Amino acid sequence: MSPAANPLATLRGALLLGAALGALASPAAAEGPVCLRWNVSGVWTAIQDNGTHAELNVIQGDVQIQGNASYGQGYYTGNFDGTLNGSEMNFTVYWQAPPNRNGRYESNSIGQYSGTISPTGRVTGATFDKSNPTTRANWYSSRQMACARWSAPKAAVTLGRAPPTGDGAPMTICERARDAVARNAPTAGALQRQCRASGG
Repeated sequence: MSPAANPLATLRGALLLGAALGALASPAAAEGPVCLRWNVSGVWTAIQDNGTHAELNVIQGDVQIQGNASYGQGYYTGNFDGTLNGSEMNFTVYWQAPPNRNGRYESNSIGQYSGTISPTGRVTGATFDKSNPTTRANWYSSRQMACARWSAPKAAVTLGRAPPTGDGAPMTICERARDAVARNAPTAGALQRQCRASGG
């Protein structure tokens, strides 16, 4: 039996063709709004999977972010600075422990943080110690960020169809007749008779 005579092959081909035609006939999905500017200011916590909870007090500018940080119930403190471009966040925290009994500071560390804000506003990312890059952890924000400015959604486009023009109201029989006369259409006479018969 040849493939063309195989009923299963014929049915499979019909289904594939129908799916393709259906995809062409259906309107394209409208794109939802995208957040153009996230608001990450205020106090929130970067919860790390190594057990560290870094509390951040963020001051947000146009692109720059900065502020104070702490962890270990405030034993370690520091300040940070970085950037927020769209949904991409990068900042560096300069950690410092209090001085010991001899007045000397313990060895400090520099934490490099990067994160991405999801469409729901949650930040997830990774961090590492710049003085010891093998010390790494993943983190996520304790709260979802609010969007300060959204983009306008794009309208859906129907494939194969021209967008409607005018007010969309159908033409009356007399309007059709005048249009046919203006175009010197062969149906002009019949349309004019129908217009007169309707009282136009």
